[in-house]
Formats: sequence, C-alpha cells, structure tokens
Amino acid sequence: MQNTDLEKNLELQKELFLATLTHDLKTPLQAQIRSLELISAGTFGKVNKSQKDILDMVIESSVFMREMLYSVLSTYKYENGLAKLNKKRFDIDCLLRVCLKEIFHLAEEKNIKIEYQNLAVNNYIFADEWQIRRVFSNVLNNTINYAYKNTKIFVCFQEYKECIKFKVKNTSAPIPEDIKNHIFDKYVSGDNLNSRRGIGLGLYFCQKVIEAHNGKITLNGNDTINEYVIELPKFDNENDILSFV
Repeated sequence: MQNTDLEKNLELQKELFLATLTHDLKTPLQAQIRSLELISAGTFGKVNKSQKDILDMVIESSVFMREMLYSVLSTYKYENGLAKLNKKRFDIDCLLRVCLKEIFHLAEEKNIKIEYQNLAVNNYIFADEWQIRRVFSNVLNNTINYAYKNTKIFVCFQEYKECIKFKVKNTSAPIPEDIKNHIFDKYVSGDNLNSRRGIGLGLYFCQKVIEAHNGKITLNGNDTINEYVIELPKFDNENDILSFV
C-alpha cells in the first residue's frame, strides 16, 4: 500500500510539474511572438525581404509551439491525460513543404542538400494535421542531426490506393542492430553514435501518433544508407485517441 501511494504521489507530482511548467511558458512565448511580429512589420526599422522571410518563418514556428503548449494544457485539464486526435482533410504536400522550410537552415549549416519529390496525384489526407506535423518535424530533424556533412537527403511523398507513404533517406553512420531493433522504444536514442544529446522520446512519440492513425513507421538501414518510411491511410478510421502507454 505504501509503495502504491508513493508511486501515485510521484506520478501526480510529475503531472503537476509538467502542467505548471507548460502554463508558465505561455507568457514569455507570446511576448516573443508579438515582438517578432513587430520587427517583421518594420515597426523598429526597415527589414529586407530575406530578413522578413526568416522572421516570418520563426513566427510561424513559434505559433506552432504555442499551440503545442495549449494542447498539453488542454490534455491535462480536460482530457484526463488522454490526447484526442483532431482529424480533418488537409493537403499533406503543403504540410511537408512547411516542415522542410523549417529545417532548411539546419541542413545548410552542414552543407546538406534536400531533394523533395511529390509523386502523388491527390495530396489530401484525413488525419490530425497538427500531430502529423510533429511527426514529420521529428523525423526530418532526426535525419538532419545524424546525417553526414556535405551529403544529400532524399524526401519522397507517394500515393497508393488506400494509403500514402512518406520516405526520408540520408547518409549517416551505420546504426547498430541492437539500437535499430528498438529505435522506436521509449528512451532509446542513437547518442552513442555521436556526441548529440537526446532522451529517446522523439521516435517513440512518432510511432504512437502513426499507430493512432492505423498507420506504421519503419526504419530501413543498409550500412550508411538509412531510410524512414511512414505509411498512413488516406481515409478515416474509428480511433480518435492518442495513447502513450
């Protein structure tokens, strides 16, 4: 009984810590967004087109971050820790281009070229756009972080009768089999491959989101060529809950 009560108290403390931290992050983030909007609008002096493009991209990413905070708060306050999928019909090609734009400068720092191909006829899918964006951003960032410098990343969007497939391939250090077999497990990361720090939750989260959409995500590795493949059904399914258990 004592152990059970202790575990419950620890879990409650963790939940309250996350909820209060998320709440407290809202104010400075909103202030940053407003300040960037004023700078982009030329309130404090003229900005050229390149500067405005970068500022607008940062604003858009910051707004996305703010919506993530609101979602976390809502999940804790109203949904008892369960995240509900908010599905709608949207253009996945447009979403991919937004995600690729966000990582452009990260790739540029390592002199990595990004090649994107849209081989689909119909770009629309019925899914939770916000959660799918988080998945794409996680996978693309992961691909950039571990890719060798001066290489190329291939991103492809394909359409099939019942599903769509998103593929992203890089050239990076070979992934050991013991990591590859558990890469989507909680707290598993490839930090032993280099000096980057991570807690191993990004790909775990991606798998949970894709599974909640009745899709699947896999990692295919062949020596230094590694490819993530995300498969999503084009039409609705009955599942509306995103569970991290």
